[in-house]
Amino acid sequence: MKPTTILVPTDFSDASLEAKAYGVTLAKAFGASLHLIHVLTDPVTLGWGVEQAYLPQMLERIEADARAQLEALSPPAERKALDVQVSVEIGSPAEKILAYADGHGVDMIVMGTHGRGAVERLWVGSVTERVLRHASCPVVSVRRLRS
Repeated sequence: MKPTTILVPTDFSDASLEAKAYGVTLAKAFGASLHLIHVLTDPVTLGWGVEQAYLPQMLERIEADARAQLEALSPPAERKALDVQVSVEIGSPAEKILAYADGHGVDMIVMGTHGRGAVERLWVGSVTERVLRHASCPVVSVRRLRS
């Protein structure tokens, strides 16, 4: 099958930037549009102890910064050629990635993996692993090549 919409979730790490490069290559090869998403974990669930009155202002600023970073990932010519869409979501990364993919007709997800060990995955979990298990479309997992 030929994908028409490719989603690249990013946390701005080296692994996710490498996945973005793969996503661009695949989008060009298939003539697909490219969607970039960054998911912010809800600060309330992190227990930051932020005063509730300041939370909306803080989230607005963090979202704006993340959107600017997403937009900076693609030069204007690339944005136009691949119809690049950017989205910043708040919540559980795996859940938001899966919901975005289902809601936007995504045919393929290309995402980086940090290559953590089994013990760390047991305690921390893996967003990529959760997306691989639950996505309704193919998922390409890109591991950062070591220099």
